Amino acid sequence: GGLLAHHVQPLGPVRFHVEFLNAFNRFVLPRVDALDGYELLANLGLAAVGLLMAVVQSTVTGRMVNRFGERHTAQIGLCSALAGFVGYALAPSSFVAFAILPLMALQSLVQPSLSAMLSQRVPADAQGEIQGIGGSIMSLGAVIAPLLYNPALAHFTADGRNFPGAPFVIAAGFAILTIAALSLTPKRHVALA
Repeated sequence: GGLLAHHVQPLGPVRFHVEFLNAFNRFVLPRVDALDGYELLANLGLAAVGLLMAVVQSTVTGRMVNRFGERHTAQIGLCSALAGFVGYALAPSSFVAFAILPLMALQSLVQPSLSAMLSQRVPADAQGEIQGIGGSIMSLGAVIAPLLYNPALAHFTADGRNFPGAPFVIAAGFAILTIAALSLTPKRHVALA
């Protein structure tokens, strides 16, 4: 096989699940708050998430990677996403959801850590190919996630059902799968020359 089969296949499911989580934030969060008529609140929440994630990526990620390494930093980010998704699923109010935002911002540790792990697994002449594979996996997750989360939201909020947290439970399940996949991924798949 090629680059994917020999060097990065173990990380493929992890990247895919991470993009599921990212797509969840982009496509489902605005719809959950919009159910209660809080469009402005939803937009403020998304702006706050974006700002907090930018702060984490620019000020925290490097320090965490230096202290814990890429794998553990990604795991910390995934665990914070898991805790945040469970918190959102059970949040009784928008105030509680806003209180969870700083915890959720730590999920932005995942993507740079995974990118670094992928880059370390391939020789220099294959870096472009690995970035292309990673981008393709992320795009696939971005296409599939709304097809999964939005119908779940519609189902669990229709016909007298009132559980807008259902997509967050699904996202928490994907976070658990991603943590497991990352934990089972070998530390180094290929010796680089």
